[in-house]
This record gives sequence, structure tokens and C-alpha cells, in this order.
Amino acid sequence: MRKFVVLSILAAMMSFVVASCDYFQKGKDHEESAETTYVQDPVEAYVNPSFTSVSELCIFRDLEIEDYRIDDVFCDLPQNTLVNVATVCINRDGFVTKRSCVQEYLKNQSTYDNLSTSTESTKEDTIQIKMPPNVETTASNEDRYIRSERDTIIDGKQARITEYKKE
Repeated sequence: MRKFVVLSILAAMMSFVVASCDYFQKGKDHEESAETTYVQDPVEAYVNPSFTSVSELCIFRDLEIEDYRIDDVFCDLPQNTLVNVATVCINRDGFVTKRSCVQEYLKNQSTYDNLSTSTESTKEDTIQIKMPPNVETTASNEDRYIRSERDTIIDGKQARITEYKKE
């Protein structure tokens, strides 16, 4: 995706340069101007990079694989999980990037996966309970309460919040 955007921008810039330099003039042969070469060479180097050693080629391939994996994980994140991960990154760093978001998710994947499943089922998992037995029983304490639990992230760590509400 990143390559497509970069190539689209570079192609638009190149077409602007070609159009503004009177690249196709009537009655003149095709001549390559310095401006076109200035734009064309970096585009060509980006699209088809050249390497002087095998190790450079292997490093480039590893970086491409990592970029592909980051794009793949980022695009597959559910909306709730993405919001949770981005919130943690912003609270921790003050900003969020695609790479930092994916790295945070992969580092704490089980936490975020459990968080999203427990958040979705919170309303269904409420349990009716009576007051704990160590509390004196009076007419007002025998009321029924609804206990609900939900997971959240506080300061980058998973926390479970338990709420008791009167029926």
C-alpha cells in the first residue's frame, strides 16, 4: 500500500514536470531534459533497486517481508482492538505509527485478544448475586445486585473492573 501511494505521488510529480518542461514540442525530436532525469532516476531506483552485494539484497528482502507483515497485521486488526492498541501507544509515546501499533499488538497479543472478546460479551455475562455473607443481613442488604466485569487497559496494563449495581 505504501509503495502504491509513493509511486502514485512520484508519477504525478513526473507528469507535472514533463508537462511543464514542454517535453513534447512540435517539430523537435524527443530530448530528455535535466528535470525529467532528476525525477526519473529516483523513481527507477525505488521501483527497481540495484544492489552491490548479496547481503544488501537479503537485507532488502527481509525489510520488505517485515513491511508486508506489518501491513498484513495492521489491516487484519479488529476495530476495537485497533482502538485499544492505539490508545496505549498514544498514552505511552504521545503519538502512534502503524509500526508501533503493530509491535505493541504483537508484544501483548493475548491480552488484546482476550480484552476484545471479554468486552464484547460483558453485557451477556452479568451475574446476579446477593451481598457477601460477611455483611450483616438487614432488609436493605438483602437487595439483589448485578455484578458486571469488564477488562480495560490502564497505563498500558490489562485491568479487570468489577461493578456492583442494585437491581
